[in-house]
Amino acid sequence: MQSEKMKGEITVFLALLFSVFSGLVLTVIESARIQAIRVQSEQVMQGSIHSVFGEYNQDLLSLYGLFAIDGSFRGAQGSIENVREHLSEYAEENFLSSDAEQQRSDWLKLHAREMKIKQFQLLSDKEGAVLTDQAVRYERERGQLPNRSDIVHAVHQMQTDDGSSFLSMFSEYLSHAGDVEDNPAEDVFETAVNADLLDLTLGEGHPSGSMGRDCASRRSLQQGTYAGKTDAAEDGDYIFDAYLLEKFGNYVHPKDHAVMLCEQEYLIAGKGSEGDCLRECAKRILSQREGQTFSGFTGNEEILRETEELAEQLCENGGDPYYTQMSLICAWAYAESVIEVSRLLYGGYVGMDGYEFPTVSLEELRNFTQYCHACGGSGESYDEYLAGMLAQRNTRQKAMRCMDLIEENLRHAGHPGFAVDTCVTYFRAKMDVTSDYGHGCEIERDYGYFLNL
Repeated sequence: MQSEKMKGEITVFLALLFSVFSGLVLTVIESARIQAIRVQSEQVMQGSIHSVFGEYNQDLLSLYGLFAIDGSFRGAQGSIENVREHLSEYAEENFLSSDAEQQRSDWLKLHAREMKIKQFQLLSDKEGAVLTDQAVRYERERGQLPNRSDIVHAVHQMQTDDGSSFLSMFSEYLSHAGDVEDNPAEDVFETAVNADLLDLTLGEGHPSGSMGRDCASRRSLQQGTYAGKTDAAEDGDYIFDAYLLEKFGNYVHPKDHAVMLCEQEYLIAGKGSEGDCLRECAKRILSQREGQTFSGFTGNEEILRETEELAEQLCENGGDPYYTQMSLICAWAYAESVIEVSRLLYGGYVGMDGYEFPTVSLEELRNFTQYCHACGGSGESYDEYLAGMLAQRNTRQKAMRCMDLIEENLRHAGHPGFAVDTCVTYFRAKMDVTSDYGHGCEIERDYGYFLNL
């Protein structure tokens, strides 16, 4: 009996000891399970975020070197909610194993109960500064920047008006010349006032495309909630110009994928019709050439002699020879400038400094348009003239118009719902995780393309 009592005492002791150790082991196991829940949830969150950011718009990258998640995902309309749903779907899929045996032995049984995007940044944020930063980064990494001094020179030369001051001077000389019979300057002035510049320089077949109404610069853009830093480098504007000149075409050198022929002209003028954009740029080039040519003609002894002789002949029966001569110089300068603009639009070259010797003679001044529609020449190209005008526009204007063109071209390339203000470049997400066996956790992570924190 004594022996049996001793065995009973030992059994109770072992039972108590076993319960203590069992509780300790179960506590460790439960602690490990809770820790495993967090570790697995963090891995799922990280993988899901990377998966969503891996769905960047490939056409946006290939055509413009820009990284962004297209919130439309090739659908009809984009939104940050679409991005959140994609992130939630990836998280749920990552929690579920594709292996049936592993699913049966899963001792966590985790689910993404709720997914929130707390902060996000859009490609269009800060009036296009986010896009501009990526463009500048792309251009720097490409490492093919043009000579900055050439751009500065072009900007200096293209400081022009719309040509109204030259026409005003031309009109004043004609009015002071008096009643002069058969003055060719009057016919040229009438052409300058009434004729369409594109008709003179291009003839028929003006570009007829237009910018759609639903474009970034003409609507109220959605705004992100993340106020990150942007690149404020001193040479950022100059590098952004190089990006625009490389990625967008113009009338002379259009891009094959572009909806509009006159993309660079649109960046400069911002008109709804690309014909109007081209006309605006042509007028500014004409104004620059009028000033240069008139200045050159008034300093050329041979031209002064020819115009003086003709003015004296025209004023034999009345009129002021001096003002008649000056009106002839204005008419000649205008005619030569129109010919030069036409030459540029046909792919030729015209120097920005000074003038070339006249293409049309004084006797043929009335018929100067027959010398248009030809290329040749020497000096700067149409592209270089546009570069000078583009550099005069402020960065915000260029960024907004750049977004217009990107939207038009991406929609045409198979992304009907593409909009720059639904393109996400950064977000911070929070996931609420729950387990079928109890416990859970909250995971918060962020990620972005070229994020400036």
